[in-house]
Amino acid sequence: MFIRTSSIGALALLTVAVSGQSDPANFEFVVNLQGEDRTISGSVGSDTQVNVFQFGLVESTTGSPFLIGDTDGSDENIEINVLGGAIGNNAIASGNVTINLLEGVIRRALTLQLGASLNVEGGTVEQELTATDGSEVVIAGGAVGPLFSGENSDIAISGGSLGADASITGGSLIISGGETFERLIVENATVEFTGGSIGNNAAVINSSLLIASPAFVGPGLDVGEGTAAVMTGGDLGEAPSVRSGGSLEMQDGTIADNASIFGELVVSGGAVGSNTRVFSGGVARVSGGTVADGLRLRRGGGTLELLGGELGETIAERDGVVTIEGGSITDLTLQSATATQSGGEVGVYSVDAGSTFNLVGSEFSIGGTPIDGPGNSPIEVSERDVELTGVLDDGSNISISLASTAVDGADFVASSATLTVTIPAGGCNAADLAAPFGDLDVADVVAFLSGFGAGDLAIDFAAPFGTLDIADVVEFLRLFGQGCPA
Repeated sequence: MFIRTSSIGALALLTVAVSGQSDPANFEFVVNLQGEDRTISGSVGSDTQVNVFQFGLVESTTGSPFLIGDTDGSDENIEINVLGGAIGNNAIASGNVTINLLEGVIRRALTLQLGASLNVEGGTVEQELTATDGSEVVIAGGAVGPLFSGENSDIAISGGSLGADASITGGSLIISGGETFERLIVENATVEFTGGSIGNNAAVINSSLLIASPAFVGPGLDVGEGTAAVMTGGDLGEAPSVRSGGSLEMQDGTIADNASIFGELVVSGGAVGSNTRVFSGGVARVSGGTVADGLRLRRGGGTLELLGGELGETIAERDGVVTIEGGSITDLTLQSATATQSGGEVGVYSVDAGSTFNLVGSEFSIGGTPIDGPGNSPIEVSERDVELTGVLDDGSNISISLASTAVDGADFVASSATLTVTIPAGGCNAADLAAPFGDLDVADVVAFLSGFGAGDLAIDFAAPFGTLDIADVVEFLRLFGQGCPA
């Protein structure tokens, strides 16, 4: 028998499909459960459609799970349509099984395995829904309680709701609408948030993540280790985190206040809120968009690379590293940190004691007196309470008041801070070390390697200055790859 039951109430053959059903003509057996005490309480086998109307019930009465298809996945062409009735506790759907929930309830502990699928357009899945072994859950309406998905199953949500504490491992999670409640955890999966609302404190670990408009992701999103996230639009709530080994590339959209960056944040567009923190080992790379006041490189080695875009008040604490090649900063404060500026614009500089600040460009003057020195080598400027002017490497004019006393809203360079200027030696950029100048070629590579081997500080391109190390190699390769202007 393809319908295996221990107790069957009224069985009726349907001749036409109702909403959510496949054509009954596609099945050898069609079972209609309708009216009080209309129950299947054994199992369902191949080539069977079961339609569970109001008061209908599919359940196990023996204490064993109700089997929808054999657990080895061998049964074929099974469909359960819940149209007002219920599937009871502890059902297992295996293989080529489709369950459609339009109205009614699926009670505790439904398991989908071996490619079985659940489509929810209405009604309620109460709790402990599990999808494994390549199964599929599609939520377009209704309410689904806690969900566990593993072993490469696929979850798609376009409406309705998914309950708190859902856990998804492997496969995919595509959210284009509806509401997903708090503490969603996703690991080793392909994840897309392109619409709907994702609850607080979601975590995405070792996965790919796309965030696009009009999605809203609630406060506390955790972009975990091994996750590469791309944001093309949408909104992130307050206090998101990018963990070490994770990255968030922001092309558009908004990130609210109090982001914490332990990994990599790349901003080419959109708006980042205030009080972003970049911790030791973290990197913020900005080429466009805006970052509000309060960006702070926390002590221990946070890094900021500014290529474009607009930053508000920015503070680099002890061992922080700032590189400015373009864009703008309203106010830059260095607190025992290091900065190099070869382009862009800074409104107010505050260089505290113990900090190192290097300018790269040409035509530098102190109080109107030109600064001379060897090309490509940092030249220390010890004068204070005078004006430093020059032209940065990108052609921007710069003027800094080297005031030795701090005054709010005015430039300040502490007497014990290290201020240097570096004048490129005739090449198209600092990597153009050898003739023919104006071209980056193997001669420049040979010159760099020779200088590095000899300990020549003329090629000390990157912090910590005064020492040749891997950071100088990386900066040379970056400049070499940048090429000469056409």
